[in-house]
Order: sequence, then C-alpha cells, then structure tokens
Amino acid sequence: MVINGVQRSNHLAGFNSAIIGFIRAKLNAVLAILSLAVCTLLYIKGLNGPFILDDFHNIHNAFNGTYSFDKFREVVFNNQSGLLGRPISMASLYITGWMHGVNAWAFKLHNLIIHLVNGLLVLTLTFKLAKHSETFEKTALHFALFVMTIWLLMPMQVSTVLYPVQRMAQLSTLFILATLVATAFAIEATTLVKRDAVNSKKFTLYLLLIPSLMLLAVFSKENGILVIPLMGLVFLFYKDKLSKLDKVFFVTYSALPVIIGIVGFFIFSDKFLNYKVRTFTLSDRLLTQVDVIWYYLYVVIVPDIRKMSFVLDDFPIRTAIDFLWCVKFTGLLAAMAASIYYLFKKSLVALGILLFFVGHALESTALPLEIAFEHRNYLPSIGITIALVGALQHLGANKFSKHIKYAYIIVLAVALFFRVDSWSSEAKLYLSQLENRPFSKRAAAIYANYLFESQDFQGALNQAARGKEMHPEYAGFYLSEILMVSQLQAFDPKLITIAVEKLNSNKIDGYQLSSLTSITSCKLNNFCQFITFDQLEALLNKAETISIREGGAWLGYIYLNKARMFYKQQEFEQAEGFYLKAFQVSREPVMIVEMIGALWNGGYKEKARKYLTAVEDGQYFSVANNKDRIKKIQSAVAKK
Repeated sequence: MVINGVQRSNHLAGFNSAIIGFIRAKLNAVLAILSLAVCTLLYIKGLNGPFILDDFHNIHNAFNGTYSFDKFREVVFNNQSGLLGRPISMASLYITGWMHGVNAWAFKLHNLIIHLVNGLLVLTLTFKLAKHSETFEKTALHFALFVMTIWLLMPMQVSTVLYPVQRMAQLSTLFILATLVATAFAIEATTLVKRDAVNSKKFTLYLLLIPSLMLLAVFSKENGILVIPLMGLVFLFYKDKLSKLDKVFFVTYSALPVIIGIVGFFIFSDKFLNYKVRTFTLSDRLLTQVDVIWYYLYVVIVPDIRKMSFVLDDFPIRTAIDFLWCVKFTGLLAAMAASIYYLFKKSLVALGILLFFVGHALESTALPLEIAFEHRNYLPSIGITIALVGALQHLGANKFSKHIKYAYIIVLAVALFFRVDSWSSEAKLYLSQLENRPFSKRAAAIYANYLFESQDFQGALNQAARGKEMHPEYAGFYLSEILMVSQLQAFDPKLITIAVEKLNSNKIDGYQLSSLTSITSCKLNNFCQFITFDQLEALLNKAETISIREGGAWLGYIYLNKARMFYKQQEFEQAEGFYLKAFQVSREPVMIVEMIGALWNGGYKEKARKYLTAVEDGQYFSVANNKDRIKKIQSAVAKK
C-alpha cells in the first residue's frame, strides 16, 4: 500500500510537472508573439515615409517600372554597391518591386518582416547559448525572450528597418544569425554522433548547410564575412562539449578563411585602403573610430532619439591623440581583454561584448568608408543586448531586477513610437534629422532640397544661406543656391565664380557631386534657364581638375555630366569622347548604352551601329547580365 501510494504520488508529481511545463511553453509562445505584435504596431505608421538617399539609385532608378527576367539579371548582377555587388539583397529588392511596384511603403513593409524574422533568430540563438550557460540554463527561454524583445524595440534600429536599401544590412544579419544557429545545432549534434546515427546525419546536414548560409550572408553585404570570426566565438563558448579532434576541426573550419582573408587584405591593401574619395586620412579614421564606438554604445543602450540620425557626416574627425582619447581607448581595450578572459569561463555577458566588437571589425576599422552610420549597429547591437540582459540578470531573479527589465522595455517602446513617427513623412523626417544633427551638411542640404521641391522657395534659400554661414568654405551650399536661384530668376554671375573658388579648396564629395549632377540635369531639361552652358562647363571643368588632382575620385560621373552637356549642345563627337572616358573610369554599362543612343539620335548612325555590334559581342560588358539594356538600345537603333 505504501509503495502504491508512493507510485501514485510520483505519477501525480510527474503529471503536475508536465502541466506546468506545458503552461510555461504556451505562455512563452504568447509572450514571443506579443513582442512581435507590439514591434509591428509601433512600426506601422513609419511605413508611410519616403525613399531617402541611395534608395533612389539602388531601387527607384534601377527598377524604373520594368520587370522581366532580363531586367532581373541586370539589376541583380550589375549593382555597384560594395565589392561583390550584393546580388542576394538586390534580388530581394527586385522581388519587392515586382510584387508591389516602386512603392516605398512596400519596401519598408518587407524590411519590417525581415526584422521580425531576425528577432526570432535572435531568440533561437540566444536560447541555445543560454542553455549552455550554467548561470542562465534554468531561465534560458525567459532570458532569450528579453533579448529578442529589447533588440526588436531599440529605436536605433529605425534607420535600418525604415530605410529600404538597408535591406542589405538586414539580410546579411539574417544569414549570419542563421549560420550561428546552425553552428550551435551542429556542435550539439557532434557530441552525440557516436551514439546516434540520426544525430550523425544531422551533423553532416549542418556542415553542408553552414557554408551555403555563409555565402548568402556575404553576397547580401560584404560584412557577411564576419560570420567566420563570429562562428569562432561560438566554438569557444561550446569548447567544453567538443573533443580534441572536434576542436581542431571547428577551429580550422573558422580560422582558415580568416587567415586567407587577412593575407588577401594586405596583398591588395592599395585597393582596400584607397582614401582618394575621403576628406580624412587612414590615421584620422582609426583615431575617430574610438569615439564612434562609444557613440554607438550610447545610442544602442540609451534610447535618446535626439542623438539619432541616418546622417552622421558631422561626426567630429579626430586628428591627434589626447588624454580623453587614451581613456576611451583604454576602456575599450580593457572591455575586450576582460571579455576574452571570461569567455573561457563560459560567460554569456563576455560573449555578447565580443559579438559587438567583432560585428564592428569591418566597418569601424581601416576601410575607407564614411565615418559613421547607425545601420552598422544592426548586427553588433545583438551582442550588446545579450550582454545587457545578462548583466541585469546577474542582479538576481528578484523583483527589482525584473522591474528594471520591464521598465526598460516600456521606455524603449515609447522612444520607438516617437522615432517612428518622425520617419512617417518627408517633412517630419528631414526636419528631425536637421534638429538632431544641426551641423550636418547632408541634413541641411536634404532639408533645403525638400523645401524647394515643396515650392517653399524662400525657405529653401534661407536654409542654403544658413548652410553657407555654418560652413563658409564648403562648396556644396553654393552649388545648392545656384541650383535653386537659376530656376527662379537671373542671378549674379559672381555666384559661379565663388562656387568655383570654393570647389578648389575642397575635395569633391558625394553631396557636391550630387549638386553638380542636379544642376546639369536641371539645365539639360530646360528648367535652369538662367544658367548658361559656359557657366555649367566652368563648374564641371573645375570639378574635373580637382578630381584628377585628388586621384580620380568621382571622375567617371563628372565625365558623364560633361558628355550629357555636350550632347545637349549637339557637339556629338565631344559627347562621345566623354562617354568613353566615363566608362573607362567607372566601367558602368549604362554609359556605353546611353552613348549609343546619343550618337544614333545625333545622326551618327554608323558609329552607333559599330558600338552596338561591339556591345553585342561582349567587348564592353557582360551580355548575359545586360540583356534588358541591350534590347532597349537594339529597338532604338534600327538595323538595315
């Protein structure tokens, strides 16, 4: 009787435990769905915002309302972004355009969906890591839910999710996360390979899956290569589960590509460290990145939306070492050293900190990129979130610790609501960027152009004047003023002379080039009636001289503007020469295709046919990847 009573008690306890486990599982599922739903609701209003900056080049102008398999190949394999053209991201963007047209709302919606998927991958990865941590093993799912929720609701993510072309950063992160999740499963499977044939097959499957995911990450955006050192961190975190042979295999699996990459970087350092297009040097960038990393940490952890912006061109460039820099650098170095030490003790907080640093190893070091962008934190912020939640968890499972986490989530949600609202229309977005970054040339120029396009001409001119006052040696605002005034009234020719002088004292940057291109297009389309071709040529000649002096940066686009200018004036042979120069410098197919059309329309039909034949023979660029362009020019150039 006693035995039966004990058995019944054990059965009852087991039944109760199963019920509790079932309820907890359902509750956690509800909490996960709730987090995704809250994130979706907070982002909905922001979907109404506009395309911005390089959205126009990569999406709006690239698709141009044409959808076919040939156009698909052209868009996917001819993109000039990055070293590899980012074909996976371009394919994704093309599919969005094919489904919904060139509609900013649709591109932002698909970005939001990817953000939610990434949140689920963050949940899965964090859960797997926490289950392997003695500190968080019993609360692994609870821990992972907090990490996912906090990461999804960070207001800093808005400039990635609601910036359509940052699909590239999102997809790279998605495939990196998928690779790390597969790696965690593979490591768990390898511990059971000898005991279970099913796990042996799973392990083999993961080894085949992981390289595929890695390639998808790299071809989404070049920072996908960071998946390799990130895998190395995961291997170190799981090192106690691996045999000596497994450790050798996994270390070789992750370390060999890193070594090859480092050797390749130094061999081709002239290409990778070309600072011709920048107004700062390599040493300036390396010094400034210490300040940038601390800024990133601030905007990731503190939801201070007043400090956030998709333009950070006003970030102070550091040219020398001082005491404050030494303190900041020492702090980062100490954090990295301590994290490496504690990683070997299976500290999840240490792993999170190292994920953050490795996540910035490409875009926040020596490469000649712009100084700072918020979207560069989309992947690294996962590491900081893991470290932050881990640190809060170390306070204990008491009510105080839980209250801090819940309060933090509420603050994040409120900040996210207000930041999304500021991205919900052109007027709100551009004004908020200027308010947050009042010394940003780019923010001022974007807002001035918006005012002008909204026919607030005086407001636009006032904004350009403000820019000139704040940056008196910068040519960009003088060019903006020329663009605006030449459409409205006759202006003092001295403005051209001043702009030429200002150009001479600056490197040509992206904003100045954009302004020159806008002035050229405005004149060619007969809108800027008060600027003469001689004045336009003077501006382009000065830009060409400076570009050559500075090593050829932007030269292809300057030649393209000159080619279009001469074509408009019916000086076709000069136009031909500059089209060819533009192609030789930039290697962009559109320049040859446009030249053929210009020659045909100008009456140089034999020349046009000659160039078209060369194009069809593949002498200038890939025929397979440019069939849509070639078909269009073939239809324009009638053959006898």
